[in-house]
Amino acid sequence: MNRPPKPAPRILIIDDSPSARLSLKTFLQDHGYEGICAGSAQEGMEMIERLRPDLILLDVMMERPYSGFHMCARLKGDPGLRHIPIIGISGMAESLGIHYSPERDREFFNPDEYLEKPLDFQELLEKIRALLGAA
Repeated sequence: MNRPPKPAPRILIIDDSPSARLSLKTFLQDHGYEGICAGSAQEGMEMIERLRPDLILLDVMMERPYSGFHMCARLKGDPGLRHIPIIGISGMAESLGIHYSPERDREFFNPDEYLEKPLDFQELLEKIRALLGAA
């Protein structure tokens, strides 16, 4: 008996940069994931509620500084959404010289994983696979 193929894991990319969204979506699709995109925190929340992605790639600084911080806190505080893994992504170190430290900053920003821009796509892929339980 043939089973229907398992759907590709759905990953929501929330970033206000169109070029970042496009490159991430293309990369994810090339590696067997369904990439969906939102250009703002508000649009991202609407898509999370409607589509329930398997994982979220969340830019920290979007339309407002630190809007990703607020969104992450909202998601982790919601019993119906806190199970969705979040990889926080930021260019703060490169543009502002501010480095995120999970030990120091966890009370303000608590993603499951964190990456600095420019992204190391191999490291991103490893983190996605680890969070989704795929080798």
